[in-house]
Amino acid sequence: WLVRASARCCKLRANRPRGSHFGFDRVYITDPHDGASCFVEPRLFDRSIVVIGGEANGARPYEAAHRVRIPMPGDYESLNAAQAATVFLFEFVRRQEGGK
Repeated sequence: WLVRASARCCKLRANRPRGSHFGFDRVYITDPHDGASCFVEPRLFDRSIVVIGGEANGARPYEAAHRVRIPMPGDYESLNAAQAATVFLFEFVRRQEGGK
């Protein structure tokens, strides 16, 4: 699952059991400043929920989640949520094709 977090739609704590019911037991939240690189985190797409947060601050903190980031050179702070989702989807497809 790939989820766009916003104050109105993402009630992760309340919806987590729904994901677990379908076998999505691991939650990753985006953080522009901290966390494992989305390009090397080995279990990122193994039946996981990936929450794409806001540009400057990432997703809201969630104690059961693993932080993940898109590494960026220089002083860039973030990508907008649509661009970030595109990077995650590209990485998912790349891994499905054997990392080519």
